[in-house]
Amino acid sequence: MRGRADRRPTLESVADDPAEANEGEGKGCSRFRQLFPAADPLVGLLITVAILFVLRQATAQMLGRLMDAVEPELVDEVEAVALGVAGVQDVSKVRVRWVGHALEASFAITVDCDMTVTAGHRVAEEVRHRLLHEVAKLDTAVIHVNPCGHDGADPHAELLHHDTPAAPTASARGHATS
Repeated sequence: MRGRADRRPTLESVADDPAEANEGEGKGCSRFRQLFPAADPLVGLLITVAILFVLRQATAQMLGRLMDAVEPELVDEVEAVALGVAGVQDVSKVRVRWVGHALEASFAITVDCDMTVTAGHRVAEEVRHRLLHEVAKLDTAVIHVNPCGHDGADPHAELLHHDTPAAPTASARGHATS
């Protein structure tokens, strides 16, 4: 291949002077600027607004991720999947958060208090199994199993004084809401 002349066709300018080659384009732009003198600043302003809009969305999403925020629909999905497992009577204290690029869920399920520990564990494992298959990006599910109270006993009675009460609502404080 050495020594052979390059026989590929070359692109050559039709005009002799490179300035003349862009002359037609320049005339059109200057004519447009004469007709619409505010076009340049308006287009610049529109581009700035678009950039600011994208920046706002990206910042909100990034700050949400830094604070482990997830969409409320995701919490509802975890709860619905757990309630769909046979043996689960209730789901409470559902928390879902981002840990790196994966989701982690923690919550409590209520099962029949007459179940054996082994049976309750099986129910919890079935909940975990379904969640891992049905909730995208879910990596970990921490599930606490509570017995129901149909026998009249409250399994958490000894620890109730550790639970923080909910803040009173405006109507509970005697204030009217508008």
